[in-house]
Amino acid sequence: MALGIIQVHEHYTPGTFLLFDESSAHLSSQMKYGTGKHANVVLVPQPSNSPNDPLNWPQWKKRLTYIVLFTNSIIFSSIPPPVIAPSMVLMSLALKRPIKDITMLTAYQLLTTACYGPIGSALAHKYGKRPQFIFASVMGFVGTLVCCTTTDKYSVLLAGRIIQGFGSAVFESLTVAVMGDIFYAHERSLRTGLLVMTWTCIISLVSILGGVIAEGLGWRYVFIIHLPFTVVGLLSVILFLPETQWKGTRNDHSLEAAAQAGDKEMTKIDHGHEENVPESSSTEPKETFIQGLAIFSGIHTDVNLLRLIFAPFFVIINPAVIWAIAIGGACIGFYVAVSYILAQIWTPPPYNLNAHQNGTFYVGGPFVRVGPNTVSTNSSSAITAIYSANAPVLKSPFYEAFAPGMPSSFTTNDKIYKQKKQILSAAFAPRKLEIMEPLIRLHIDTFCEKIAAAGSVDIAVMLGALSIDVLSDLCFGKCFDTLKNESERDRILEAMEHSVQLVIREGTMHNWPRAIWKVLHSKESMIKRGYVFQARRPDNGKPYEMQELMGEAILLLVAGSDTTSTALTVIIWHLLANPKTMQTLTAEIRDNFDSAEAIKYQALQGLPYLHAVIEEGLRICPPNPGLIPRVVVDRAPGHLDIDGCIFPPGTEIGVCNISLHHNPMYFDDPDAFLPERWLANSSIKCNKAAFSPFSYGPRSCLGRNMAYMEMTLTLALIVFRLKLNFVNHDNEMLAGFDVDDAFVAIKPSVPINVAKVGSSETF
Repeated sequence: MALGIIQVHEHYTPGTFLLFDESSAHLSSQMKYGTGKHANVVLVPQPSNSPNDPLNWPQWKKRLTYIVLFTNSIIFSSIPPPVIAPSMVLMSLALKRPIKDITMLTAYQLLTTACYGPIGSALAHKYGKRPQFIFASVMGFVGTLVCCTTTDKYSVLLAGRIIQGFGSAVFESLTVAVMGDIFYAHERSLRTGLLVMTWTCIISLVSILGGVIAEGLGWRYVFIIHLPFTVVGLLSVILFLPETQWKGTRNDHSLEAAAQAGDKEMTKIDHGHEENVPESSSTEPKETFIQGLAIFSGIHTDVNLLRLIFAPFFVIINPAVIWAIAIGGACIGFYVAVSYILAQIWTPPPYNLNAHQNGTFYVGGPFVRVGPNTVSTNSSSAITAIYSANAPVLKSPFYEAFAPGMPSSFTTNDKIYKQKKQILSAAFAPRKLEIMEPLIRLHIDTFCEKIAAAGSVDIAVMLGALSIDVLSDLCFGKCFDTLKNESERDRILEAMEHSVQLVIREGTMHNWPRAIWKVLHSKESMIKRGYVFQARRPDNGKPYEMQELMGEAILLLVAGSDTTSTALTVIIWHLLANPKTMQTLTAEIRDNFDSAEAIKYQALQGLPYLHAVIEEGLRICPPNPGLIPRVVVDRAPGHLDIDGCIFPPGTEIGVCNISLHHNPMYFDDPDAFLPERWLANSSIKCNKAAFSPFSYGPRSCLGRNMAYMEMTLTLALIVFRLKLNFVNHDNEMLAGFDVDDAFVAIKPSVPINVAKVGSSETF
């Protein structure tokens, strides 16, 4: 076969071993097995009968050895390389050396580790592992001590880092090898996995703590604080780490030969329990724990030392070894490289981050810096902290991008916002909407009629047209008639899409596309008769200036219609992707209503599953999926406090809705569409305090009442009257439903087939 791989025809593959014997009778009396739940596990390697074989050590001794190695591999191997990463600039200034030289402090340490690794492994193979661990601990302690002694001498610091490298080399190369000395094959995976996972994660933790220490106390203190740990580590190695290299021979009989023997007897040993080691003819005395702590235990092999040093390099020709080295090296190298690159990126202007702030790049959590001065959070407590009426925040300059050459209630703050809010608040009052329900219902009836007649439609486009017609009729006095007029629908939807793309491309809507202005000017005589343009100032009763009213009209046209249609598109897609959920919803609607005419908003509010479906749709993909930013201002108490984290004035911060709604701390299985989580007495975790599709507080969405009415009526009438299915179900399941964030969600096309329920159904 290729790459020298052996074509195997035998029952047992060379280079492997039988770990689990499924036969009712074991293969051979010469083979040793576990007991209890491991009764069918073949012990690999096969232990000897000697009480001094590390495989036969009692469990307490194995665990003590593992704990000592686990702890000291962190102290001497994981901590030294990344500990100075966040404070590189501080060290560069203190030592008056360029950043490149500071980087070389770790480069030479890692080079020492790489060079001594094969040498230390060979020495351990020949003379035992304990002398190497003691040597490594001494070097780790001495190297750290040398680093503590200097404040301005680069050469002394470099010498200390190189000495530390010898300590790192031994613990990196031999710790995992000890797992094979004292544990059987089936016992190693969990312990080795925990060890390697800790090594990987500790890099981030060390960088965080190193940044805090360097910024608060000075860079030397990362070594001063580390020094006591090296002392404890050195003492624990001397006092509690016995020699694990064993000079005896084991009963590693060929498993194939054992199978051919056909002996159905078995010899059980309870590995790890000294008292259960089987009796043998061995007269070897059991050594005491103190005897096992001898520094030198003799020569363990007669193989030439140079051969042992170079032997690992010949193993590299094995493809499996090449792959392991490449993957392991890439992962570790990436973490180390990132730890030093980030400090060089974020410390200089314009970011000016200190060592502490650099260290926070290595941890995930409820707060993520997404810009030099911008923080995103998915914490539920941040909702009230940021968006409540008394929060020390204002809308950030981000919103100025959405001002189409004139202010609106969406872009202003404080007193100006309160004045402009009066223009729209009455239009969306619950009492106003009750009066408007027949009008909203009329447009939904038209929608159902049109999509049923078409047979196949893009439901996202048609729901967009429905929302535009409802909104224009409610706020402007006459609808834009986009459901019936295809060319008008295309013109308005295209203009709205261009306006959103303009925000993405230019970061502003001050230069609106000509298409949107053409739409507004063509409707000028119509919209001036509507509610918005009849609004009066609450303080003196005088009309608002046309420019102000036009700003609100644009806000309603673009933002108001798009969010509702997006929410309905999300819900319908997930209902079609989850047939059982659709069946449950359909049954609830049809069991409670005998005719479409009987479906009223007030009656629908008593249907728990319908409400749950809408809430779940708003959770799994909120119409405003991204960051809703505010800027912290210098008003009482002078900062923003979220869960004890202090954000000073000038910080831009906001809750990312889609991240909040998919946070497993608040919602079980957050990526699944599960309306049942919203039902009373549901066992599925659903923290309603972490649900914020329309934001929170005095700046929350004014149109949320209208949105709920439109979504509830539309969904109920669609389910009662129509049968929907994907045009291409497999493609939809493969692609999934995803949106692009342009503050409002840019939704994909959703082609569906539509049919009436029953030939007698009329609209």
